[in-house]
Amino acid sequence: MFEVRESATASKGFVITRVELKYLRAVFKLGGCPGRGSYARFSDISRFLGVSAPTVSIMVRRLEDRGLLRVEPRKGVIITWRGLEVLAEYCWKISVLETALTKLGVPEGYQWDLVEKMALALDMDAVVKLWDCIGRPKMCPHGSP
Repeated sequence: MFEVRESATASKGFVITRVELKYLRAVFKLGGCPGRGSYARFSDISRFLGVSAPTVSIMVRRLEDRGLLRVEPRKGVIITWRGLEVLAEYCWKISVLETALTKLGVPEGYQWDLVEKMALALDMDAVVKLWDCIGRPKMCPHGSP
């Protein structure tokens, strides 16, 4: 589970930053998922995130060292099962927090930065309690499960 730790998500000493989560999301969105047989290429990640190729290389290697991404020579990058777990938990937190802020009447345009910071700062137990308090919704404000 996650705990509060210097504005970063932590799971038993595991800390992930907003930037690292952006890379996990990019690889996922570009199709680099286990079981699909497809990979995200470094050049596609670079374009998707609007950063240089060397920057992508450094960050992907860092995430590979942490067990969140895997680089397959001449194929590209794939997110690991651990990476998917981290990303899924973060996305669920985002959905719960967006729903709670919507119910509180916080304007949608103001929510994203706040939600992103809160998702990194709150542990999973706190978000589950919040989910209980708002009636365990099955959909986010955008209609996604």
